[in-house]
Amino acid sequence: KIQENILMIVSLDIDEIKQHLGKIKRDMCEEGLRMEIASHDVYKIKQALEKTKQVMCEEGLRIETASHDIYKIRQVLEKIKQERREEGQRSKIVIQDIDKLKQDLEKIKRERCEECQCNELDQCVGVSMDRVRVLNASWNDPAKYEFYSPERVLNSDPSKFWMTKGRFDEWVSFDLGECCKLHGVSLLWAHGENAVRWRLDVSNAEHGPWNIAKIFTGTFEQFPRNIQFHLDKPVATRYVRLFFMEARSIVVKVVQLLFI
Repeated sequence: KIQENILMIVSLDIDEIKQHLGKIKRDMCEEGLRMEIASHDVYKIKQALEKTKQVMCEEGLRIETASHDIYKIRQVLEKIKQERREEGQRSKIVIQDIDKLKQDLEKIKRERCEECQCNELDQCVGVSMDRVRVLNASWNDPAKYEFYSPERVLNSDPSKFWMTKGRFDEWVSFDLGECCKLHGVSLLWAHGENAVRWRLDVSNAEHGPWNIAKIFTGTFEQFPRNIQFHLDKPVATRYVRLFFMEARSIVVKVVQLLFI
């Protein structure tokens, strides 16, 4: 009986051991499954990391390429900027050269006109007064005062005249019709109303600038009613102006320009 009891106990222990081993086996199977799943997850993670690494490499390459392109663009922009600076400098130089050339040409033109060497002057061998016309005057209101009209001074009739308004710096200008060699002017004054201080201005442009050819001064006795005023040397000009520099009424009856 004791032996039967021992066998029964052993049998019970074996069953418990079997149950315990079965449980251990199940636990190991579950653990193996979890390890397999974990291994699979690690593989997937490795794949994801590899892909991320590849993407980062490609992105880094793109960034490097973009950086290189930006550097090249900066170089191109700097080159363009430098070229524009040089172009601007060249433009300034060209403008300065053009201005200097204009000044030189204007100077040459004045000198040649003064020396009567230009083509225009070669054709000026004497101009008739018929071609001369009054250009303008400081006092000109023929509609209100017909006898003040400056055109009257080109008429040989001494009964007609032009009179200043009695102010400083009054004038009358003439257009000769072409460039001429002028050497003086003949004036017929009204008695006691002649100028004692005036000048003869010349220009090759309708509105100036005017150059003083000569200043004439004297007294009433020195300047009779009809007198010729001569320049020191002939002057080539297209426009002539009589400029009176005294504040008194001056009556000019006849103006005769003297040409070579």
